[in-house]
Amino acid sequence: MSAPFPVLLEWHLRRYEAFLASNALITSNPLVAGSSEVSIKERSSAVNLLASESMACPEIMAALSAIYYVQSIEGEIDERWSPESDLLDKIESDAVNCAKDVFGLEYANVQPLSATQANQAVYLAALQPGIGTILCLGLREGGHLSHGALRETYVRRHHNVEIYGVDSFERGLCLETVEKRIKETRPTLVVAGGSSYPREIPFDGLAKLAHEHGALFLADTSHTAGLVAAGVHKSVATSDFVTAGLHKTFCGPRSGIVLSKCQHKTKLAAAVFPGLVSSSLPNTIAAKAVALRVAQTSEFKGLQHRIQNNARAIAEVLSATGIPLYTGGTDSHLVVLRPDASIPSADNVRKLRRIGVLVNANPVPGDKPGRHNVTGIRLGTVWISQLGFDIHHSAKLAEIMARALTNHDPEELRRKVNSLLEEVLGGGSTHSCMPAK
Repeated sequence: MSAPFPVLLEWHLRRYEAFLASNALITSNPLVAGSSEVSIKERSSAVNLLASESMACPEIMAALSAIYYVQSIEGEIDERWSPESDLLDKIESDAVNCAKDVFGLEYANVQPLSATQANQAVYLAALQPGIGTILCLGLREGGHLSHGALRETYVRRHHNVEIYGVDSFERGLCLETVEKRIKETRPTLVVAGGSSYPREIPFDGLAKLAHEHGALFLADTSHTAGLVAAGVHKSVATSDFVTAGLHKTFCGPRSGIVLSKCQHKTKLAAAVFPGLVSSSLPNTIAAKAVALRVAQTSEFKGLQHRIQNNARAIAEVLSATGIPLYTGGTDSHLVVLRPDASIPSADNVRKLRRIGVLVNANPVPGDKPGRHNVTGIRLGTVWISQLGFDIHHSAKLAEIMARALTNHDPEELRRKVNSLLEEVLGGGSTHSCMPAK
């Protein structure tokens, strides 16, 4: 681990001061007792541009550590298998109502433990094993493992899965191309969304195509749920099903939710319980309730606009230096680039880690199968936007990154990253996710 950036370490310690104080009570296992502080030091050694991560605010972390995490809770609201669940019923009802308001669908279930489990619930509700076809975005094109693009996945072992792709590395999705694949494969369920597609996905248009050809439609907003909730991206209310992960752009706890139109409520509810979830996690549901209320505030909406603007600023600078970008840019928190098609991503990831910038390797259109053939890099702007970066800071960071990728002195560039962090964090704000009272 590299040494922490001093100003970033100070910022983290100030933001999570109360949480760390309560963690000091954990003494039976010394590794666990000190793990939070070690984790903060690790996170303070680099600017985190991992697109699948955000910082849950102290209010959400407090909900996660609430005392009712020990309670066993099974079944739906007001139909529990365990006694003494009145308080949890109220908390879950609040989370459900907020989720319906935020995403504009008639039914919501906040019990899934992850977005992958939420996707599995949709498959269980909408499909019979071995009957019908799923049509989803390919993995290299930006789709997600839980959709079934790889034969090793649970989904692929139980369902017939077909893939749609993009016209080219430069252009991205085309509705005409997707419609052609719908006609060829005659799917039961069309799935859109993923983990590394940087443009706003036309969920409305894809839902219309699916319905015109007799298929159901799932909008997986796991990466873009915050942008959708804030109105930065268009509504997903015409979808039959919507899934979301809450720990990416949504800035909530690691968890998932699933929503649907009213006509799918009975099957979807049964798919969650008893289909996939036995005892749910009441503390995580409480944290979801906090996060879903935060998503209705003006502060949250402002953060989501900043996330998108920062990604666009980084994309513009990288593109201007001649680095090819998947689809040529971004409409979201994501920037996906291919610095050099002849160099494995791992080499470039290490170059950026040496200067104190954390990104991940990612397959892109044109890559051959296999981990060692990955040439793309994925980055996201949620974490830096929570820190307080604006478009000018993001552009400066992109300039430093571009120089690192062309083998400039890493020590000099790390000092520049440190200076940038001091510029951003010098005011001392910790940007709580909760609005001022």
